Amino acid sequence: MRMTGYLSIVEENGRDVIQCKCGYSICGGEQNFKEHVLLIESPLEKVGPLSDVGRKGGSFVFREFCCPECATLLATEVAMKDEPILHDIQLQPVKS
Repeated sequence: MRMTGYLSIVEENGRDVIQCKCGYSICGGEQNFKEHVLLIESPLEKVGPLSDVGRKGGSFVFREFCCPECATLLATEVAMKDEPILHDIQLQPVKS
């Protein structure tokens, strides 16, 4: 089952896992994949020079999540500094 352009849920050893397009198994299918990949956290200004929010105290960050095997950029998010990683994709595969 495809989650995004780069992530799929596949069966591996009898359980569902989230896998990158390169074949790297990231984590269990029910988990937040962002907590199991490389995280690059930068000031919001990285998004662009017009990011006004970033100039008001620097309370937001830009996060990039990359595959630890092939370094493909899997997702990004803007969040308040020190906030937990968002769990914005949660699939429950249908068993037949």
